[in-house]
Amino acid sequence: MSDSCASNDFSDEGSSASEEERTDGSANGIEPFMYEPEATESSSGTDDSDDDSDPEGRLGNTNWCQCGHCIPMPTVRECCCCLDISQVVTKMNEPTVTVNCITTHPGFHNVCLDMWVLQAAYYVYRQQYSAHTHQGHIHE
Repeated sequence: MSDSCASNDFSDEGSSASEEERTDGSANGIEPFMYEPEATESSSGTDDSDDDSDPEGRLGNTNWCQCGHCIPMPTVRECCCCLDISQVVTKMNEPTVTVNCITTHPGFHNVCLDMWVLQAAYYVYRQQYSAHTHQGHIHE
C-alpha cells in the first residue's frame, strides 16, 4: 500500500469526535430544525383574532375611512382604508401623482382590475409558490 493510502484515517481512532458532530447535527454548520419555519402567533393553533370582535367599532359603518371611498364590509379584517397601509400611502404620494384614494390612482385599473394582468400575475405567483397556492379554480 502506498504512503498516501496509509495517511488516510480509516481506523476507529479519532472517529468518536466526528460521530458526535454528526449525531448532534452541528457538523458542517447544520443545526437541527434550521430550515423549519418559526412558529408565529397566528400559526400557533389558538387563533385570538376573531372576526366577530370589533374593539374599534368598524363593522356596519365607514367612520374609520380616511379616503372617502370605503364601504361597509362584513368582517373587521376587511374594514381597512387604503390610508391605513403604509406601502399604499407611499404609492399614492409618488412625485408624479398625488391622489386621495388608491382606487383613483391612474395605474389602479390597469394593474388591479384588468382581468389579463391579474391572470398573468396569478400564474407567476403560482409558479413561484406552487406548493403553497390554492389548487382550485382560478376564479374562486
